[in-house]
Amino acid sequence: MSNDLLNDVNIKKYKTKVQQMQQVPLEDITSASALDDLLIDNIDYNLTDAEKHGVNLIEVKTIGHMILRGDGADADFAKVVQEVLGVSLPGRLENVYSSKTGISWISPDEWLVQMPTVQIYNAESRLREQLNGHISIVNNSGGYVVLQLSGDKVLDLLKKCTPYNVEEENFPVGKVVSTIFAKTQAVIVRKNKQKWEIIIRRSFAEYVFSWLIDGGKEYGIKVNS
Repeated sequence: MSNDLLNDVNIKKYKTKVQQMQQVPLEDITSASALDDLLIDNIDYNLTDAEKHGVNLIEVKTIGHMILRGDGADADFAKVVQEVLGVSLPGRLENVYSSKTGISWISPDEWLVQMPTVQIYNAESRLREQLNGHISIVNNSGGYVVLQLSGDKVLDLLKKCTPYNVEEENFPVGKVVSTIFAKTQAVIVRKNKQKWEIIIRRSFAEYVFSWLIDGGKEYGIKVNS
């Protein structure tokens, strides 16, 4: 089909059926994190002063992730997203939260949606029912691990992990970037002045955890499950 013909097609007339997967385990099945064997409550990795911790590390569990792609300039697309998720699409390099749902800007036509795992299946279903046009919705809840870093020395630790400028004038609260983190890639969100969220691929979780522990020892890093 030629490009001219493609441009004349009203894509809203067409729906592609997909097999949607419920990723929430049954009640008799215990879900596990990629870091369960490493995140033992209250491990203290501070080698010098056990009374002072410059960095606290926590894994944020039971969070579902959905990759949403579409035309953010389309008023109908933006309206449906806001109605279903309760959060408006963020602007460039922005992260927005409302209640327990957050949306991070990834690229001009891509956003990362985060919400409790038990809610994400229904949200995906409603988006598929109501959105039209050239869109993509992927429930990737099993593919990510979220680490939360906080404390007085977080900025110093992050400077060891990424070449991106994390100083406040360049990385204010509410900003999000996808960038290099150690020898992998991560989505970094600044939640407040001393709290950051690092979203990484599940397969790199143990590597990034070990990197953070090694890099944070000089500041006193404490891990809580």
